Amino acid sequence: MLLGSIGLVLVSFFGVAERAVFINNLSQDILGVNTFLATFIKQLTLTDMTINSAMAFYLYTPLAGRDEVSLRRMLRFIQKAYRVLGSILLATGLALLPFLSILIKTPVPISTVRICYTIYLVGIVSSYFLSSESIILEADQKYYIQSITESTLRIIQYVTQMVILALTGNFLYYIIYIGASNAFDYVVLSLIAKYNYKVARKLRTAEKLDRATERRIYGELRSLSLNRIGQLVSYNITLLMLSILAGTQITGIYSNYCLVFLGLMAVTNLIFTSMNSSIGNMCSSEKKEDCIVSFIDTNCIYLILMGLIFSPLGIAFNHIIRVLYPKADVFPLYVVFMMILARYMIIGRNIVRAFEQAYGIFHQDWYKTVLEVGLNALISIVLYHFIGYSGVFLAAIISFLLSYFWLEPVCLFRYGFDGMKQGSYWFDYLRVLAVFSLNTILGLALSRYFPNSVIGVLLLFISSAISYILMTLIILAEKRNFFLKTIKRRMEKRKD
Repeated sequence: MLLGSIGLVLVSFFGVAERAVFINNLSQDILGVNTFLATFIKQLTLTDMTINSAMAFYLYTPLAGRDEVSLRRMLRFIQKAYRVLGSILLATGLALLPFLSILIKTPVPISTVRICYTIYLVGIVSSYFLSSESIILEADQKYYIQSITESTLRIIQYVTQMVILALTGNFLYYIIYIGASNAFDYVVLSLIAKYNYKVARKLRTAEKLDRATERRIYGELRSLSLNRIGQLVSYNITLLMLSILAGTQITGIYSNYCLVFLGLMAVTNLIFTSMNSSIGNMCSSEKKEDCIVSFIDTNCIYLILMGLIFSPLGIAFNHIIRVLYPKADVFPLYVVFMMILARYMIIGRNIVRAFEQAYGIFHQDWYKTVLEVGLNALISIVLYHFIGYSGVFLAAIISFLLSYFWLEPVCLFRYGFDGMKQGSYWFDYLRVLAVFSLNTILGLALSRYFPNSVIGVLLLFISSAISYILMTLIILAEKRNFFLKTIKRRMEKRKD
């Protein structure tokens, strides 16, 4: 987590610089098209997928027992399964080509959009064919190797993209390079995995899994894939509905916020991935009673820490955009609040998801994404006609509350914790959510009195972070003892 966070800070710095070069050399509509392609299609990568973490679940036992025969057998199956998935997703992505004119409202020629979309798609989906072996790094709690490699390659990619934009100002050249660079990154990750693990080499000669096991895993993978496709649409439904209903002008404004969100998602995904293996190990070796206590405390602390990041960010968001991109437009403050609240609640699912995967809950609540996406699209269309584009952000909150918000915890407690009581979880969650909402609303109301400058951003961040911490200490006072005990145990272990 430490090494990955350092890498993400550097990557974010170069990402912001690359966006500034992009805005200065290309139009707002091109920016909107690029945001749609980057945000939507990049969700197909293995590193961003729930499937990747879930498939690592099947490697825990052979890795723990150093059973190379079983490990090679499972890696061969995963390689085969990912190639099947990659083929399906490539075919699905190409099938959307005729409908891009409906999904993206833009003055940019649709032929150009389709060419760029195809290049993006091929470059991203290549991860399924080129880097399936890298899953062993995550399963063996060595994700930091992959994280460092990805950060280094991404910095090189951003620098090269800036050079291409500055010298040519050609969007097509820019996209071609991104597609080729993505494919190259996956080749490098595969080579690193093979170098560190002999079992990841020459998987064609490994023994096959028995048919019964293959059928069972394929069944779980099928449910998980449908769930993931739903999540893919769910995570991007706001961008999709803005593009369909409001056009690329509003999407271009949203893209500047998305750049920061993508960086935050990378940080939270890094934390989530780093914890995944440890949670999986705990759930397979500890008593259910101990696991549920750890889940409630871990989830509460995770939500508090995410609130400490997202609340000051939401309060200072418009100031950050104006400092980074003086020519860019910004959303009204009430839209910023809805946008940041929706993202915070989505990020807050991560610990629940981690425990669901640890208990092998892959298909019991498959319908949650279908429900969320359907509600989101329907509510977005209705609200857009009444209150404009802000209704799309409000729809994201409403649809989340009616689906993921209650379905995932209920499913975890029913199938993972064998029907144990949920009261403590909901009590903590609602209190943390109240602290986040109250602090963000008050901070946004006062933010208009701060200057649009670097000093103004720093003052907003510091003051809103302090007020968030004070509110948390007051409303969740009993959690202080948990923090102190945790720190004390860590200190004692280090002394030993």
